[in-house]
Amino acid sequence: MGLACSMSQRGLTPTKSPRATLNLWRGPAVQVDIASCIPLLRAIARTRARSDAMADDLVADTLLEAIVHIGEHAPPTNRKAWLLALQRRVFNTDGRAQPAPPMPSPGKGARAERQRVREALVQLPDALREPLFLSDGVGCSVKEVAEILGCPVSAAQARIIEARTKLRKLVDG
Repeated sequence: MGLACSMSQRGLTPTKSPRATLNLWRGPAVQVDIASCIPLLRAIARTRARSDAMADDLVADTLLEAIVHIGEHAPPTNRKAWLLALQRRVFNTDGRAQPAPPMPSPGKGARAERQRVREALVQLPDALREPLFLSDGVGCSVKEVAEILGCPVSAAQARIIEARTKLRKLVDG
């Protein structure tokens, strides 16, 4: 029995058929929109996976999951946030999350400063590093960060502020 049959037996009428929902996902505009998110997916995957090969696998798995789930519901209004949230779920559920490898010792001058910031970022817990990277590194709005993380806007804002504060303390010593 299909969705429309089982719903009508219960006295419910679907607002859209599954085929109509799938048609909302089709078209060149949607494909271009999803394709335009691939560089962002790769950048964030590199911060999560910490190796280029694992990051590329994570992006491929994310896009595969997106293809599998297309048509299950109406398209999200913010596909970028949907894809990033999907990537986060793929990363966390596939057991890919691992502790960060130790960082090499820093060099001199500006290079040393960048190295201190990188080391401090690695020391931040994932719950703080991810919202900080999304807001300051990628340029997502607080609302988009909240959508990606699946939390209220106020919680996303609090995590970003806490991450910035802890990062300053770690870098300054």
